[in-house]
Amino acid sequence: SAKELACRPRVLICYGDVRGPHGARDVLCKVRAAKPHLLVRLHDVCAQGEPKALWEWHAVLFFHNALDRWPQQQVGDTLACFVDNGGGVVTALFAGVDNGVAPEEGWPYAGETACDLAIGGRWRAEAYSPLSEGPQDERRGGPGCVVLGRVPMPAHPVMRGVRRLYGGEGAYFATRGARAGRAVREASVIAWWRIKADEEGGDPFAREGEQPLIAERIFPPASTSSSSAAGTTSARGRVLALNLYPPSSDTHPDLWDSTSDGGRIIANALLYAVGPTSPAHQCRVRD
Repeated sequence: SAKELACRPRVLICYGDVRGPHGARDVLCKVRAAKPHLLVRLHDVCAQGEPKALWEWHAVLFFHNALDRWPQQQVGDTLACFVDNGGGVVTALFAGVDNGVAPEEGWPYAGETACDLAIGGRWRAEAYSPLSEGPQDERRGGPGCVVLGRVPMPAHPVMRGVRRLYGGEGAYFATRGARAGRAVREASVIAWWRIKADEEGGDPFAREGEQPLIAERIFPPASTSSSSAAGTTSARGRVLALNLYPPSSDTHPDLWDSTSDGGRIIANALLYAVGPTSPAHQCRVRD
C-alpha cells in the first residue's frame, strides 16, 4: 500500500567511480538481498554532483573510487547538514583516505597526483567521521590475509548475523584511528580488521596488526546544529565509518569476498543509521 511504501526506510547510495556504475550496482544488490524492505536508490556524484534533496531519504551511504573528480567540499557540507537534521550517514573507502598523511617515509601511495581523496567541507573541518583521515593500504596474499578480527561490541546491531568477513585478494583499507582528544568519548570502534604480515617479506610495510573496520560517531544529545534556527536544538543522526570498499569480489577479485558477510555489514549499518530520529521510526522498522 502507499502507507507501507511511505514507511519503508529509504536509503540513498551516493558513489563516484571512474570505472562506471558496475560496483555501485553490486552494492545495491547486496543491500537489497540482505534487507529487502529497504528502499534503495543510486546517485552518481561524478555525473550528478552532490545530492540536492537528501530530506527525502533516511540514511545515505557514501563511497567513491573517483580520485579527485567529484565535489569533495560540497559533498562534505551536504552530508554534515543532513546529519545535523537527523539523517544517518555511512561512509566507506575512499571517503576517508588522505595519502598526504603517509605514516612513514617511502609509503607507496604518498605523493600521488590525487593525494587527498577524503570528504571535505564541514564534514572534515568539524570531524563528523568517527575515524581520522589516513593513507590507503592493501594486502595481497589471498582472502585470509585480512579478515574480521576483534569485535569489542558483538551485540551492536551492525554485527547482527555477521560471522565472517574476508578482505579479498587485494584487501583495500585505510590506515586510520579513532579520533583523539575529547572526541574519544564520542567514537567507538565496533569491529577491527585482523591483518597478517607478508610472510614472503616482499613488502616492508605489510606488517601484522589490526585496523578499525567499523566505527560509530556518537554525538551529544540535543546538540545545537549550525544549520538549525538560532536557539533551537536537534538530535543529530548516526554516523558510521566502514573501512572497506563496498563493492564485492563479484565485481573484482581484489575486493571483499562475496561469500562472506560484507553485504550484511553494509545493510545492517544503513538500517542502524536510519536511527530513532528518522520519520521511518514512526512506523515499525523491521530488522
